[in-house]
Amino acid sequence: MENHKTIALEQNSFARSFIIFLALALLTRQLWWAIFGVLNVDEFENLHIIWLYDHGVVPYLDYFHSHLPLYNLLLYPIYALFGPSAELPGIARLTLFPIVLLTIWQIGWIGYRVTGSKILGWLTVLFFLSPPSIGSCLAEMRPDSVGLPIALFSVMLYLKYTQQTSTRPSKYYAAGFVLGLSLLFSHKPILLVLVLLWLFEQYHYRILKQSFSTRMRRLVLFSALVVFPYAIAVSILCAIGWLNLDNLRVVTATRMDMMITDLFFWIKKTLLLVTPLFNLIVFALGIIGSIRTKFWRGIRSDGLNAGLVLSGTYAIVGLLQLIALPVLIPHWFILPFIFLSALVAWQLKRASAAILVLVIAFAIIPPNLLHRDHFFENRTQQTQEFRSILNNIPPEVPVLDSMTGLGAFRFIVGRHMYYRPGFFGEEAYRQYNQIVARGLSKKEFGAVVTDELMFRAFPSQIQDLIEKNYRPSSYPDILLPSPGP
Repeated sequence: MENHKTIALEQNSFARSFIIFLALALLTRQLWWAIFGVLNVDEFENLHIIWLYDHGVVPYLDYFHSHLPLYNLLLYPIYALFGPSAELPGIARLTLFPIVLLTIWQIGWIGYRVTGSKILGWLTVLFFLSPPSIGSCLAEMRPDSVGLPIALFSVMLYLKYTQQTSTRPSKYYAAGFVLGLSLLFSHKPILLVLVLLWLFEQYHYRILKQSFSTRMRRLVLFSALVVFPYAIAVSILCAIGWLNLDNLRVVTATRMDMMITDLFFWIKKTLLLVTPLFNLIVFALGIIGSIRTKFWRGIRSDGLNAGLVLSGTYAIVGLLQLIALPVLIPHWFILPFIFLSALVAWQLKRASAAILVLVIAFAIIPPNLLHRDHFFENRTQQTQEFRSILNNIPPEVPVLDSMTGLGAFRFIVGRHMYYRPGFFGEEAYRQYNQIVARGLSKKEFGAVVTDELMFRAFPSQIQDLIEKNYRPSSYPDILLPSPGP
């Protein structure tokens, strides 16, 4: 007989109310970030692409771009309604906020299916939203922000398929097609494609006991459905002349190899050190939970096992991917952290109220005490800086921008959207340096927009020309041409 300390969480009204209240509080913080949180450079960039196209500058042909244009088409009605204004990135983020709500609902649903408990679904959401690094990334509107809920929909189809009584493969094939749709927006779910492919095969072999020929036939069709949307999109872009053999590799690869520099290794090292500290308890308990699922033994016939094996597999493989990547940004933590959060919730199913409160406190308090100020950077100043450029620099005058996004709605120089240090090792980029140097010498840039960290990474020749020909403005990140010849 269970004692009062191990009463199931579902029967503890205090624990249920405590979890739902905190989850709703963190959900409210997501809305705060949508309205007031600092804008990511990608949010400017994807609107800037629309502006450039309207002014005759075509992606892929006229400059390097690593995403398919579907997300930009999604943004176009917002751009058409509100125009290239300083407020447009914030309006776009708020307009697309329902996508964030959809993602959070999916995370709760997945947590529920993995743990077998609705309150543990709420707990999964609570753990997922607890670190500012994850919550602020989720608030940003970027191509992978749209790709994420599509990819999670394929996870939902997998969980429904493995817990259904019918053996019809419609959900299986739908999951493959949905995974393909997610790749139209981002390459980040590619590892999820491989994990789900393996788990579906395990389910067909171990549980349904299908023949080899049946499994291979289904595997081929599933793979074809994954590839189909991307192949169609690339074919259309090739047919209209946007893509060719020269620029196709940029679109079909992440091009992270171009960003291996001392600067980015330093950023990766810092993130690997700091990000787990944001939620040390969730990372630790999630990894323990991954091992407890014994995912390497494959799927068994009990109803929850498929979700636990998926969570254990992707949590481990996803974290190994983060270690292997040459460049690391917080957005890469989102998918593994979903499954880590579900595994922590699963392990707390029969925890006492005291243990539950203690784990939640360790999950929420340290990361919010350790967060960096830029997670709460004042959007007002960012908008004011952007407005000052739009109001004072004519559209035909280029702006040299080092990945702040504030140079949006102005022409770019050469074939690069930003003057970003990560590409300085490329031969083509060294030629671009000379173009930039000539422009700085003649003060052809209406402004130079950069922060101190990026400026220190510039080649010394570029630093000297900026210091010689440009002066600080009333905004710290904006340098304007010095008076005189």
